[in-house]
Amino acid sequence: MKSIKISFISTIISGALCLGSGVTLASDGKVKIGILADMGGTYADICGDGCVTAAQMAVEDFGGSV
Repeated sequence: MKSIKISFISTIISGALCLGSGVTLASDGKVKIGILADMGGTYADICGDGCVTAAQMAVEDFGGSV
């Protein structure tokens, strides 16, 4: 049982180190916002171009910068 705990803890620590280092290397100081919306399918009328417009309006309301 003790070896399972040690193995689990070492896996968590190594995973956290890998994720933390990758984030710092991938960051270029810019934030990109992606929108996953149905642009041509069944739900395009409900959340198609309107979702993109709503996201653009939210960015404008926020000021466009941090």
